[in-house]
Amino acid sequence: MTTGDIVLLTGTPAAGGAAHSGGAAASSSAATAMPPLSEACEVFKRELGVDGKNLFHVVVASCELLGVADVKGDSLIRKAEKCWACLMG
Repeated sequence: MTTGDIVLLTGTPAAGGAAHSGGAAASSSAATAMPPLSEACEVFKRELGVDGKNLFHVVVASCELLGVADVKGDSLIRKAEKCWACLMG
């Protein structure tokens, strides 16, 4: 390579310091493969120890516990997806 050459890197950054692309692909699919909301909330309850009267309360508690910020205006599903990505991604 010489000065002025442009190198385009493609792909997904490896999460958790994975040294091969398989780790990156697996982590990005896990983040996008959230189960239905009710099942995701069961995982949040089991893994995080959160509780709530309904799915809304479970997701809000999960956001708080995981430090998921910038969710104002997000739908409940989007908030859950962000929590899922933090927990499983």
